[in-house]
Amino acid sequence: SGTQIALDDNGGSGQNFKISKSITAAGTYYVKVKHSSVSSTGRYRLIIRFDDHSNLMDSATPMEPDGTTSGNLEVFRDEDWFKIVIPRAGALAVETTGTTDTKGYLYNASGVRLASNNNISSSNHNFKISRFITVAGTYYVKVRHHSTARTGSYALVSHFMPSDYGYDANTATPIEPNSTTQGHIEVAGDVDYFKIEIPNRGGALVIETTGSTDTYGYLLDRSGIQLALDDNSGSDRNFKISKFITVAGVYYVRVKHHSSTGIGFYAFVSHFTPNNRPDTISTAIPINPNSTTQGNIEVANDKDFFKIHIPSRGTLVVETTGVTDTYGTLLDANGHEVASNDNAGGLDHNFRISRNITAGTYYIKVKHHNSALTGNYSLVSHFVPDDHGDSRSTATPINPNSTTAGRIDRAGDVDWFKIQISNSRRTLVVETTGSTDTVGELYDASGTQIATNNNSGSGNNFKISKLIMVTGTYYVKVRHSGTMGTGSYALVSHFALDDHGDSRSTATPINANSTTAGRIDRAGDVDWFKIHIPSRGTLIVETTGTTDTKGYLYHENSTTPMSSDDNSGSAYNFRISRNVKAGTYYVKVKHHSPALTGGDYSLVSEFTPRQ
Repeated sequence: SGTQIALDDNGGSGQNFKISKSITAAGTYYVKVKHSSVSSTGRYRLIIRFDDHSNLMDSATPMEPDGTTSGNLEVFRDEDWFKIVIPRAGALAVETTGTTDTKGYLYNASGVRLASNNNISSSNHNFKISRFITVAGTYYVKVRHHSTARTGSYALVSHFMPSDYGYDANTATPIEPNSTTQGHIEVAGDVDYFKIEIPNRGGALVIETTGSTDTYGYLLDRSGIQLALDDNSGSDRNFKISKFITVAGVYYVRVKHHSSTGIGFYAFVSHFTPNNRPDTISTAIPINPNSTTQGNIEVANDKDFFKIHIPSRGTLVVETTGVTDTYGTLLDANGHEVASNDNAGGLDHNFRISRNITAGTYYIKVKHHNSALTGNYSLVSHFVPDDHGDSRSTATPINPNSTTAGRIDRAGDVDWFKIQISNSRRTLVVETTGSTDTVGELYDASGTQIATNNNSGSGNNFKISKLIMVTGTYYVKVRHSGTMGTGSYALVSHFALDDHGDSRSTATPINANSTTAGRIDRAGDVDWFKIHIPSRGTLIVETTGTTDTKGYLYHENSTTPMSSDDNSGSAYNFRISRNVKAGTYYVKVKHHSPALTGGDYSLVSEFTPRQ
């Protein structure tokens, strides 16, 4: 059309003109040459050069992902476009070589700039772009001079390295749970993905890198949800992640450089320890009530569950031994906490739980006192069946005359016994023997306490003597005098017929001239005797023996004693001498001290008729 699109005077060498123009449309173009002076003449040579590479993305020069292409920025503001087809994810590096000061740009297929660069270094004015390509497809490189008023030749070098271990979950490289894999962060922004299959029981997974590269690691579940991340927990700025895996399945590990521009080699190490002890009640490991079981807190927050079946009422003691600081919890069959402990074991911060329990299923949960720490331990379980019940409803039946072994198994333990009494007016004596300091309590059938004692027996044993006036069931409760005390004992029960009645109506008939054996069976016991006197005379009644007795003489028609005596006889025995007439008389014998028991005596009666 003859429209001027450029002109120049001295842009070339000397006083020659030079026009550089990017031609965007094919067709015919015209060049007009004249002398700068309208009156001068001279010879010249017209040189026309055409651009080697298009200035447009749409007509970019194709090149291989790995290749070298020569280029020339022929004119000012010249741009050369190249097209590279990337077959898969990987590291792409494009750069120029030569003396021309270049600037480069990388674009995706949509024309969106991904990266740009000017100078590799202060002494190398070529550009270099390194980029991790995550999506296969077409990419474009644009090359121009750093200066808009300069030109020059260059060589464009492209190098593509396919990703060694994938760049996302879909392209992740499968590895074994226990393995070592060599890896390489090839270019800035490169990431490596690994896929690990965790077996059914779960367990402790430890993943880390080794080497001189500063790595950053991520652990993801199969849905891509991040479970853990780490930067420098490993050696030499390597990442290290420890995670207890409770759900079997696929997990992913993502590895990258700590720096967004960093590259380097590394070794990826995966170590998996199957769970030796389940983490839930439903999968708890059964153990015997009396056993020792090895355990291991493999990773942070690990918990081990054990299941124990208890056959009867008794005392269960569970504890750990070893150097690991453990925390233990005892749970019932429904998973409800029964007891917990941290350091009662005393040695090396082990837990210890001692609990009186009934028959059934129980669970033990073991964890580290510090949720971030790990360690080995031994779980020791010891069960002692309760020898005797802890209540009236579970009392052990014993005979009225018997000896029964017992033990206070734990702090707060009590033992109950049940005695069936079929005859009244007898004295029941219950006591313990042995070295254990016991306290005894006697209850009637309704649960009312009718007697208690601490140390009336031998040593520190209790002893209770009680006259039983009503037949039926009686209960004996044995406990330690100390709240934390334990120990063995023997319960001795003795039930004896009261040798002589405790009232006139039950008095023992004796002859006016006779000797009758008697015994003060219990504290407060009295013995009554009845004598028929045929005529007037002198009646002498007295006791013999070592018991300190006191005696009373009554006429049948009076409740007031005719005579009484304490020590007129020999050796603290009573002696009464009284003139009497014909009739019935009663003698009452008791101990001088109402609180004392166990005294034998002989009652001697002598009647002399009056002449």
